[in-house]
Amino acid sequence: MSRTPKYTSKTKFEVFELYLKENLSMQKLCLLYDIPYNYRNHKCTIYDWLYIYRHSGRYGFIRPKGNNSYSKEFKMKVVEKALDGNGSLPDIAAKYKISSCEILRQWTLKYNAKRELKDYVPEMEISRVGNCIDNGTPKKLECLSHAKPKTIACNY
Repeated sequence: MSRTPKYTSKTKFEVFELYLKENLSMQKLCLLYDIPYNYRNHKCTIYDWLYIYRHSGRYGFIRPKGNNSYSKEFKMKVVEKALDGNGSLPDIAAKYKISSCEILRQWTLKYNAKRELKDYVPEMEISRVGNCIDNGTPKKLECLSHAKPKTIACNY
Protein backbone atom coordinates (compact mmCIF):
# COMPACT_ATOMS: atom_id res chain seq x y z
CA MET A 1 0.00 0.00 0.00
CA SER A 2 1.25 3.46 -0.70
CA ARG A 3 1.80 5.81 2.21
CA THR A 4 0.99 9.47 2.50
CA PRO A 5 4.00 11.50 3.64
CA LYS A 6 3.58 13.49 6.84
CA TYR A 7 4.90 16.65 5.14
CA THR A 8 4.25 17.45 1.49
CA SER A 9 6.96 18.37 -0.99
CA LYS A 10 5.49 21.86 -1.07
CA THR A 11 5.79 22.22 2.72
CA LYS A 12 9.40 21.01 2.68
CA PHE A 13 10.27 23.53 -0.01
CA GLU A 14 8.51 26.34 1.90
CA VAL A 15 10.58 25.48 4.97
CA PHE A 16 13.78 25.85 2.96
CA GLU A 17 12.66 29.05 1.35
CA LEU A 18 12.22 30.51 4.85
CA TYR A 19 15.47 28.97 6.05
CA LEU A 20 17.47 30.45 3.17
CA LYS A 21 15.72 33.81 2.68
CA GLU A 22 14.57 34.73 6.18
CA ASN A 23 17.49 33.11 8.02
CA LEU A 24 15.17 31.48 10.58
CA SER A 25 16.63 28.92 12.98
CA MET A 26 15.71 25.23 12.71
CA GLN A 27 13.99 25.49 16.08
CA LYS A 28 11.73 28.35 14.90
CA LEU A 29 10.93 26.53 11.66
CA CYS A 30 9.97 23.44 13.65
CA LEU A 31 7.62 25.53 15.75
CA LEU A 32 6.09 27.23 12.71
CA TYR A 33 5.41 23.99 10.84
CA ASP A 34 4.68 21.73 13.85
CA ILE A 35 7.74 19.56 13.20
CA PRO A 36 9.09 17.68 16.23
CA TYR A 37 12.34 19.13 17.61
CA ASN A 38 14.66 17.26 19.98
CA TYR A 39 15.93 19.79 22.50
CA ARG A 40 18.39 17.34 24.02
CA ASN A 41 20.56 17.01 20.92
CA HIS A 42 19.10 19.92 18.89
CA LYS A 43 18.01 17.69 15.98
CA CYS A 44 14.90 17.67 13.85
CA THR A 45 13.63 16.23 10.59
CA ILE A 46 14.62 19.43 8.79
CA TYR A 47 18.28 18.43 9.04
CA ASP A 48 17.56 15.30 6.99
CA TRP A 49 15.72 17.44 4.46
CA LEU A 50 18.73 19.75 4.29
CA TYR A 51 20.94 16.95 2.94
CA ILE A 52 18.33 16.07 0.33
CA TYR A 53 17.99 19.72 -0.69
CA ARG A 54 21.78 20.16 -1.02
CA HIS A 55 22.11 17.14 -3.31
CA SER A 56 18.96 17.34 -5.40
CA GLY A 57 17.48 20.79 -4.88
CA ARG A 58 13.75 21.24 -4.93
CA TYR A 59 13.23 18.03 -6.94
CA GLY A 60 14.70 15.93 -4.14
CA PHE A 61 11.48 16.41 -2.19
CA ILE A 62 9.33 14.82 -4.87
CA ARG A 63 8.94 11.16 -3.99
CA PRO A 64 7.66 8.43 -6.27
CA LYS A 65 4.49 6.63 -5.25
CA GLY A 66 5.14 3.40 -3.40
CA ASN A 67 8.39 2.03 -2.07
CA ASN A 68 11.74 2.18 -3.83
CA SER A 69 13.43 -0.97 -5.05
CA TYR A 70 17.02 -1.64 -3.88
CA SER A 71 19.27 -4.46 -5.11
CA LYS A 72 21.67 -6.33 -2.84
CA GLU A 73 24.61 -4.95 -4.87
CA PHE A 74 23.36 -1.37 -4.48
CA LYS A 75 22.97 -1.80 -0.71
CA MET A 76 26.51 -3.24 -0.39
CA LYS A 77 28.00 -0.39 -2.45
CA VAL A 78 26.27 2.32 -0.41
CA VAL A 79 27.07 0.72 2.96
CA GLU A 80 30.73 0.38 1.99
CA LYS A 81 30.81 4.06 1.01
CA ALA A 82 29.37 4.95 4.41
CA LEU A 83 31.86 2.76 6.28
CA ASP A 84 34.78 4.14 4.26
CA GLY A 85 33.99 7.58 5.64
CA ASN A 86 32.83 9.11 2.35
CA GLY A 87 30.29 11.26 4.18
CA SER A 88 27.67 11.15 6.90
CA LEU A 89 24.72 8.78 6.67
CA PRO A 90 22.26 11.58 5.77
CA ASP A 91 24.71 12.89 3.15
CA ILE A 92 25.18 9.47 1.52
CA ALA A 93 21.44 8.70 1.70
CA ALA A 94 20.68 11.95 -0.12
CA LYS A 95 23.45 11.42 -2.69
CA TYR A 96 22.16 7.94 -3.62
CA LYS A 97 18.49 8.99 -3.40
CA ILE A 98 17.66 6.67 -0.50
CA SER A 99 14.42 7.90 1.02
CA SER A 100 15.72 8.02 4.60
CA CYS A 101 19.06 7.87 6.35
CA GLU A 102 17.37 5.47 8.80
CA ILE A 103 17.15 2.91 5.99
CA LEU A 104 20.88 3.27 5.37
CA ARG A 105 21.55 2.96 9.11
CA GLN A 106 19.60 -0.32 9.22
CA TRP A 107 21.57 -1.69 6.24
CA THR A 108 24.83 -0.71 7.98
CA LEU A 109 23.79 -2.47 11.19
CA LYS A 110 22.95 -5.65 9.26
CA TYR A 111 26.23 -5.47 7.35
CA ASN A 112 28.26 -5.03 10.57
CA ALA A 113 26.39 -7.93 12.18
CA LYS A 114 27.42 -10.12 9.20
CA ARG A 115 23.77 -10.55 8.19
CA GLU A 116 22.90 -10.80 4.52
CA LEU A 117 21.60 -7.72 2.74
CA LYS A 118 18.85 -8.94 0.44
CA ASP A 119 17.29 -7.50 -2.69
CA TYR A 120 14.17 -5.49 -1.96
CA VAL A 121 11.39 -5.40 -4.50
CA PRO A 122 8.16 -3.84 -3.19
CA GLU A 123 5.12 -6.10 -3.09
CA MET A 124 2.26 -5.44 -5.45
CA GLU A 125 -0.47 -3.12 -4.21
CA ILE A 126 -3.47 -4.66 -2.50
CA SER A 127 -6.73 -4.30 -4.37
CA ARG A 128 -10.19 -4.18 -2.86
CA VAL A 129 -12.59 -7.03 -3.53
CA GLY A 130 -16.28 -6.20 -3.10
CA ASN A 131 -17.81 -3.06 -1.64
CA CYS A 132 -16.88 -1.26 1.56
CA ILE A 133 -19.58 -1.42 4.19
CA ASP A 134 -19.83 1.81 6.18
CA ASN A 135 -20.44 0.14 9.56
CA GLY A 136 -16.88 -0.89 10.35
CA THR A 137 -17.23 -4.56 9.45
CA PRO A 138 -14.19 -6.29 7.98
CA LYS A 139 -13.79 -6.23 4.26
CA LYS A 140 -11.91 -8.68 2.10
CA LEU A 141 -8.81 -7.65 0.20
CA GLU A 142 -6.94 -9.65 -2.35
CA CYS A 143 -3.17 -9.43 -2.60
CA LEU A 144 -2.40 -9.27 -6.31
CA SER A 145 1.14 -10.62 -5.93
CA HIS A 146 0.04 -13.80 -4.12
CA ALA A 147 -3.68 -14.00 -4.99
CA LYS A 148 -4.42 -14.72 -1.32
CA PRO A 149 -7.44 -13.09 0.27
CA LYS A 150 -6.82 -10.98 3.38
CA THR A 151 -9.32 -9.43 5.76
CA ILE A 152 -8.88 -6.02 7.36
CA ALA A 153 -11.15 -3.72 9.36
CA CYS A 154 -13.01 -1.09 7.41
CA ASN A 155 -11.96 2.46 8.33
CA TYR A 156 -14.56 4.34 6.29
